[in-house]
Amino acid sequence: MTLVTSSVAHGEILSIDTSDALSSTGVVDFISASDVPGSNIYSFNKDELVFADNKVIHSLLVIIVLLICMYVSID
Repeated sequence: MTLVTSSVAHGEILSIDTSDALSSTGVVDFISASDVPGSNIYSFNKDELVFADNKVIHSLLVIIVLLICMYVSID
């Protein structure tokens, strides 16, 4: 699993292109805000996002998670 985070503190997400990542060896899928059932908000104060949705509100906010499958061959 690899987190893809924002490199800017404030911004708008216009689109997410995962084609390069998904064509990389071992990457099998990704998870984003649209995959979160119910609320995309967590924390005691209910003020933190699980994933960035349309806006980035601080740097290092998670945008997507890449799911990676690694095979180890034991001979």
